[in-house]
Amino acid sequence: MTTSDPVLEEHGRLRHGDRIVTLSTSEAAAVRLLLARFGRIVSQERLAAALWPREPRALARLRKLVNRVRRRVAPLGLEIRTIRGHGYVLRHAQLALASLHPDAATPPRDLETGDRDG
Repeated sequence: MTTSDPVLEEHGRLRHGDRIVTLSTSEAAAVRLLLARFGRIVSQERLAAALWPREPRALARLRKLVNRVRRRVAPLGLEIRTIRGHGYVLRHAQLALASLHPDAATPPRDLETGDRDG
């Protein structure tokens, strides 16, 4: 981890640079797993099994949780990307912005998902 990477502190406080958000217990648990592989894919199955080991509808719960966490981490300059068929990646939001060409009329396709950024 570099000094610019986000840090999950005690009591669910997520710090990135000089910004902080306080996460719920379940949000912090998900972020802790994503931070352990910051910038790399964490499978949906791994996240769901770690968060709710005996829950039959864990993947549906995970999708709702990830959507909530996305909104919480956005003000910190972070994003959670869905990598279709693989899982989620927590990363710096600037990576998505940096991939846009300044003269492009439409954003380029994400090579991992085929989705358009933006």
